[in-house]
Amino acid sequence: KMKTKKSASKRYHVTGSGKVRYKKQGLRHILTKKNAKRKRRLRLSATLS
Repeated sequence: KMKTKKSASKRYHVTGSGKVRYKKQGLRHILTKKNAKRKRRLRLSATLS
């Protein structure tokens, strides 16, 4: 049995329908130069194809 890659398991999670969701990067620091629209888009989680 293979061990789970813990770094990947913390970043991605599977929805009930089987899609993989993850949080976008770029919202941790240096936020002053990023505009509100960009920060708002980064708050949303994205779907892996």
